[in-house]
Amino acid sequence: MATKTKSINLLRLGNTIRLWREDEGWTQTQLSQASGCSANRISEIERGIQKPGNRSNKPGKRILINIALALKKDPLVLLRLAGHDLDFGPELGPVNMGLLEFLSKRSPEQQRSLLTLLTSMGRNGIGNEPPVGAEH
Repeated sequence: MATKTKSINLLRLGNTIRLWREDEGWTQTQLSQASGCSANRISEIERGIQKPGNRSNKPGKRILINIALALKKDPLVLLRLAGHDLDFGPELGPVNMGLLEFLSKRSPEQQRSLLTLLTSMGRNGIGNEPPVGAEH
């Protein structure tokens, strides 16, 4: 029986990833290479097993986004199945649908590079300014 937290069904999340992966004809190793996530971690997620010590009892946002983008699927599907809110906090801010669509059309290497760049920009305060003319 799957452990549930906040109505999260980790088996449903894992089954979705497995079905997407199999639809592509990929092995867990191939998905691992395309997403930058270890094959062991992908296996755990697909089986609904959570990493020891993970208090939230769900895979992280970045892992799910990388997996979805590697499979050319909508990352929001996995984020919602996992019960994540769509705010990435001080690092990336709220999920931008246009950004996710843009990333989905890039190679896995480009996706990782762009996510790393965006994360570093957020840490350095770049892009956190309100738009010109925005009310304070």
